[in-house]
Amino acid sequence: MTGLTALFAVWTAWADCRTRTIPVAPIWFGLGAALAWHGARGQWGAAWAGLLLVGGLGFGLALATEAFGGGDARLLAVWGAWLGPLPGLLLVAGAAGLALTAHLAESAWRRRWPPPPRPFAPWLGAAWVIARLVTGHWWG
Repeated sequence: MTGLTALFAVWTAWADCRTRTIPVAPIWFGLGAALAWHGARGQWGAAWAGLLLVGGLGFGLALATEAFGGGDARLLAVWGAWLGPLPGLLLVAGAAGLALTAHLAESAWRRRWPPPPRPFAPWLGAAWVIARLVTGHWWG
């Protein structure tokens, strides 16, 4: 499971950095793997709750802001399915904190506001790695 999650994180971050879009193939791969994993363990409720709660947050952000796109929203839904509702929301909060810190640091460094837009998928992957290292909780 950890290997699949890492593959998903790297695949989406690489695609988002390279093309500024998140292709549908890793979304379907991640969603299928997450639902199969939780289904085999009898944890359908956590997978669906995470998918709906974190995915709903993503789609709400996509509708409310220009900074978030549909690919980011789908990506959050898949992370929610992988992790469940509470860890998924914590992952989004951690990724947002990392992205905001980097955004402010870049803005101060370049003395330019606002700095150019950056992809969000790498921050989700980084937050997942940091959470795993700091907490020792190997979810996902």
